Amino acid sequence: MRRILTLVVVIGLVVVACSSSSSLTEFAEELDGLVSTMNERLDAGDASLGGEPNLEEMRSYVTDRVGLRNDFLDAFRALDSPEEIEDLYETALDIISRLVAAETELADFVMEAETAEEARTVWDSPAGEAARAVDVESLAICDAAQASIDATQDRDAFSDTPWIPPEMKEVIEVTFKCRVGDR
Repeated sequence: MRRILTLVVVIGLVVVACSSSSSLTEFAEELDGLVSTMNERLDAGDASLGGEPNLEEMRSYVTDRVGLRNDFLDAFRALDSPEEIEDLYETALDIISRLVAAETELADFVMEAETAEEARTVWDSPAGEAARAVDVESLAICDAAQASIDATQDRDAFSDTPWIPPEMKEVIEVTFKCRVGDR
């Protein structure tokens, strides 16, 4: 499954900066750190699963994965999002919450399976279809957010203009790794 939560990084960084308790750059850097940590842990879990895991290994994997997703959701909720992106932050929170719910359903399917072969059919189940739908939605938002963040590079041209407030000149340099192959 793709690393959907990178979409979260996306959403927090799409708006023109105004004044807030934390800058967009600070928020982006903190969120990028959370996403990077999560992706590293997801990759390590994927690598440990091996080729043809037995049912107990699959159950352990999905339990760990749901725990990781919940940890990320808690950390995301604890972020101090800038006021100017509060609506986007709430949208990201909704998508991440739905991702956690979808992954929990996948885990429940695996936990209820009687054999490893049955557990491997998880992607053909309604839970698998729901997880793929959230995945597609999150990747689209991630791509859009990356494009918006990249657009802040144009603000660099105004860096020496004294009458423009500093937050309107803020250039955000974060590369979201929306897909597994991007890492």
